[in-house]
Amino acid sequence: MNTETQTSETNTSNPYATNTREELESALARATERIGTLEDEARKLRFDQIEGNDSRLTEFWEKAQRISESAGFCSEFDRIAEALGGPSRQLSWNGSTTVMVTVPVIVPVYGVATPQEIQNHTMTYDIDNYDIVSALKDQVDNMSTYDIDDWTDREEVEVTDTEPYRD
Repeated sequence: MNTETQTSETNTSNPYATNTREELESALARATERIGTLEDEARKLRFDQIEGNDSRLTEFWEKAQRISESAGFCSEFDRIAEALGGPSRQLSWNGSTTVMVTVPVIVPVYGVATPQEIQNHTMTYDIDNYDIVSALKDQVDNMSTYDIDDWTDREEVEVTDTEPYRD
């Protein structure tokens, strides 16, 4: 009776006890193949060359940059990072650039015209640079009363050209 009890216990604790020899050999073959695949992946991770932009090197590059900056080796860091495909340093800087903006300026004009010319907007007038600059100055002085959002969304204000930064 003890023998039967032991056999019964062994059968319930062994999930493969009811499998055929072919099923067991097939499971062993699949397990052996998976082990080989995992060993190949582990070997690659251990010994293959990784690229400089690999996410596993993030901490390395951050620490190398801090050390190079504190030791005064920034140009060497930049050269090595570029050669190995690592990240470029991001530097804060200040400067200025020239921006050309088109803004309508209301310039007061005057003259003499017939009622028909005034109605058809065909009257003539004299205007010079002084008149334009003076009107622009008045308009800019009055801009302080406007909210900045009022000006950034206006369709008549157009950036027509931006020159690259020049030192």
